[in-house]
Amino acid sequence: MIRAPGGYGSIPFTDSAVHEKPTPMRLLFIPAFDEKDKIKEMNLEFSYVGWSPWAEEYQSSKLIEKVPEILMNWYKGNPFVIARVDNKDVPVKLDGNRRFWSISKTSKMLL
Repeated sequence: MIRAPGGYGSIPFTDSAVHEKPTPMRLLFIPAFDEKDKIKEMNLEFSYVGWSPWAEEYQSSKLIEKVPEILMNWYKGNPFVIARVDNKDVPVKLDGNRRFWSISKTSKMLL
């Protein structure tokens, strides 16, 4: 893997494999590297391509309902469970050395 300028890359996609009404989304990859320049963590940020402050259907509160289903489609294994993190109920999935959790970063972005 070649590190992109700024250390991340963005990919447009739709959630057609999971949902009947696919929605254009953007997936931002933000890798964290160790001292040997190997990826130690891969952060993903999801957002709707059509996001705007006034578009209710494209807010992260709607996206948080879809992302666990998308990740379960990509990464089979253990289901998401609800865990209490910083006084919030957060969907979390643990598979071996992989940890997934879905939290709203902003009204647009979901981690």
